[in-house]
Amino acid sequence: MGNEMRFQLIAASLIASLCTVAFAQQGGGSDVITVRSDPAAVRQFVSSVAQAPQSAGLLARWNQEFCPGVAGATPDVAQAIIDRMARRANAVGLHPGAPGCHANVMIIVSNDSDRVAHDIDQRRHASLIAPNGIDAKTLGEQALTDFVNTPRPIRWWHVAQVVTADGQVLGDDQASSSGDARSTFEMSQEASMGGGPGSGDAISGVRQTRSDGTRLRSATRQDLNYVLVIVDTRRLGGASVGAVADYVAFVSLAQINPAPVTTTFPTILNLFNDENAANRPTGLTQWDLAYLDGLYHATRTARNSRQQEDEIARRMMGAPS
Repeated sequence: MGNEMRFQLIAASLIASLCTVAFAQQGGGSDVITVRSDPAAVRQFVSSVAQAPQSAGLLARWNQEFCPGVAGATPDVAQAIIDRMARRANAVGLHPGAPGCHANVMIIVSNDSDRVAHDIDQRRHASLIAPNGIDAKTLGEQALTDFVNTPRPIRWWHVAQVVTADGQVLGDDQASSSGDARSTFEMSQEASMGGGPGSGDAISGVRQTRSDGTRLRSATRQDLNYVLVIVDTRRLGGASVGAVADYVAFVSLAQINPAPVTTTFPTILNLFNDENAANRPTGLTQWDLAYLDGLYHATRTARNSRQQEDEIARRMMGAPS
């Protein structure tokens, strides 16, 4: 078996035993990108939500194209999720992929997410931790164990990659333009998503590094390479398709702590914290939108993630970054 991560093929083998899902009507979201609150509270929210891999030292974000794919849901629900995620990606300046794009965000909808997570981990554990061909950064083995073994309505796993400040992708065996390079995850979708061979031209066997790092900035940045999200229909508690799609969009567009302390903040991350459905958020909140806006305007080659978090918090409050 090759090195490619064929998540879609794994999903296809599971679909026969996964129930399809129907959600309630979509909820709404806010387009406001600043919050009015005590600065300490805003910083606490940012600190609780953001989670950069220790080995990376910087928060990752998508560079350009953002292409979600959904397996296990009915076509209308899958399209509703993809459309909502595309709008959220567009709002932060990304280019949502055209129909038939190679998915770099895979959402698997299942009534048994525990089994799905274990199956994927068993088959592709090494690729989840350290995919071939890129200098990958993840939260590591302990976090992957938590992803696999902790029952949650929605769980997610990010893989980022080291990219030079001017967009060169670094890897053990190749370096290529980040705009042309196809991620390991994208290649894994070709058979089932209808995509054809890619045209990216990698420069094999060459490690290219342009060192311009200083004490004030890093010589590299962190780009998200792919995201895996598993949604458990048995644990959604009646959440609407709009709320679920916004939740998935939030954890796909940013590296979000899987166990944040956010009960005192108005955020989509509280979607499953209240047994009373009437009290739950119906979409991304002002705080969520402001956080994403801050992340996608933060310095990508910052000294460290603390600098990025500070910039995010200041922008959320409308202060100059």
